[in-house]
Amino acid sequence: MELQWFDIRELTEDAAQTVIGMMDETRRRRVADIAGEDDRKRTIAGELLARRMLAQTMGCAEKDDVAGLLLLGLKRSDVAEGETVSVALYREAEKLFAALGDYRDSKQQCEKAQQAVEDYFDAQKKDAYDAAGALLEDGHYCEARDAFIAMGSYKDSAEMAQECMYRRAELLYGVIDKYFMAGVAANISDETGVKSVFYIPQASFAELGNGVSSDIRDIFCGDGVEINIQDVPEEGFTPVCEAVSAEFTALGDYKDSAEMAQKSIDAGDFTKPFYDLCANGDIIGAYNWLNAYTGEFDMREQWLNLLSIYAPYCNTWELYQGDPTLIAQTVGLSVKCTVFTSKVMIGDTTARLVILPAGAEDHAIELAASIGSTGFMNSSDGSNTYYAVISNLGRFTYTKYNSLGLPIGNQSCEYTPIG
Repeated sequence: MELQWFDIRELTEDAAQTVIGMMDETRRRRVADIAGEDDRKRTIAGELLARRMLAQTMGCAEKDDVAGLLLLGLKRSDVAEGETVSVALYREAEKLFAALGDYRDSKQQCEKAQQAVEDYFDAQKKDAYDAAGALLEDGHYCEARDAFIAMGSYKDSAEMAQECMYRRAELLYGVIDKYFMAGVAANISDETGVKSVFYIPQASFAELGNGVSSDIRDIFCGDGVEINIQDVPEEGFTPVCEAVSAEFTALGDYKDSAEMAQKSIDAGDFTKPFYDLCANGDIIGAYNWLNAYTGEFDMREQWLNLLSIYAPYCNTWELYQGDPTLIAQTVGLSVKCTVFTSKVMIGDTTARLVILPAGAEDHAIELAASIGSTGFMNSSDGSNTYYAVISNLGRFTYTKYNSLGLPIGNQSCEYTPIG
């Protein structure tokens, strides 16, 4: 316990009047009503000592001085874990000033002490927030997420906790989008201190090269990873594209997580490049891709046969004979088309022949056929039908028919391939 004393014999009248001047009206009247001079001085001296102790407490709090604890009868062990001496003193000062109620500036001093405590914890939170951000930038995604979660509602901590896992998932998507990850499986850990585990079969690794393992290690440099170049165990592991999709799914509606979850699944459809080539009209590219693909592929032979049927339509052609304006008439133009390029775009149920006249590529002409059919038609003007087919002589033949299905005289033309 800290004891303070004052010899009332040394209290001059001028000093006494100064202290009385600090008192509120009620206390001044009480002092004036005290009959005995010594009792009057004791009351004034008590006021002086109390003010001195409070001032000393606030001063020690500002300096983080442990001597302030002695003033209040406290020990260093009484300071709460995670707090400084300064915070403990400000807390005690806040209580003392609060107990004085409206006495002089007690309310303002109480608020000052309270604000000092709040400022301390705000600074602590800011430091913790910045530290969590540094962990995120260094690739410690799980640890950074945990740090942001621990901060509760401070700033955008809840959102940043999601951002940590989103960034890692985004980097993982970059890997599965960059590499052909067929056969690769993973168990991706979202728990701090627990490594993620990847399995890459020898055959897959031989095609992927060291780049894939290097990229994965870079992503998990902070969280930890184990990469095994061997066959995938029968249990406990998920195809890597599905595992990445699950990471996005766990983020709910954060940013574009739902879209990225689907894109990750699509990345696991290792036949998608083939269908994209078909849909974009690169029939030769699709044929070569399918011939080179060693994985399972439904109806492989049927597709190879179909591509062989449509490959001749993918060429550049020049007029051999007939009306050079006929092709352009299909879209209501009356210009000559002596050279054009064509391709076939294969969809789910329909094949579309696209003709791009030289010099007028913006005016594409499209004709359609059911999958497997070699004759393409366009009846968009409602009265005539335009029909395209490659003849037995290898010529691109274009004919106009009326509404009765009869060819219109002199309304046909033929083109031969260039090169």
